[in-house]
Amino acid sequence: MDTINSKDIDLLSRSQFIMLFLLASKNTTPIKGKLWLEKELFLLTESVPKLKELFDFEAYLLGPYSEIVKSDLEVLVQMDYIDTISNQISITKKGLNLISCLEGQISKKLLDEIYKSKDLLNDLERNELLAYIYQVYPNTTKESIVFDKIKPKLREIAINLLKKDKISIGLAAKIANMPYTEFFNFLKEKGMIELVE
Repeated sequence: MDTINSKDIDLLSRSQFIMLFLLASKNTTPIKGKLWLEKELFLLTESVPKLKELFDFEAYLLGPYSEIVKSDLEVLVQMDYIDTISNQISITKKGLNLISCLEGQISKKLLDEIYKSKDLLNDLERNELLAYIYQVYPNTTKESIVFDKIKPKLREIAINLLKKDKISIGLAAKIANMPYTEFFNFLKEKGMIELVE
């Protein structure tokens, strides 16, 4: 087993620390890829604004992007705290060992927000992930190269997110880019009553 000393902990930046806890959350469920890692961390900074300056997200080709996330990921892979196999990103045993030394340094509230971010986004398909981010945070679409391709699919994506029990009907209507009443009536007309009850 890799031993962790205080030097290892001192080398870790706050953003790397957060990334490791995200990877360790939900029983170390791997993150589907770099796009998901980025969006989960972005969502976390939206729910915990004091983290925004750590990651410095900006609107880019696929929505919110952070050069810090990219560089932290590379560093943590080099340090053998994270593995990237078949595009999935997972925490290693060495990373888990490090996390166990840090657990007292993170609040339960922040751990809960980390869990929520991963729980909401990690199992979404690529278009679902992007549609959610783009519609909930429209300022992230400024530089997007794919938003126009996703727009015609927004209603279908919103229904899929409802079926997965990821969002409320109100948020689904927003993602579908439809007034709430119109979206609600659409679901009823299509016989999707189980989604609105």
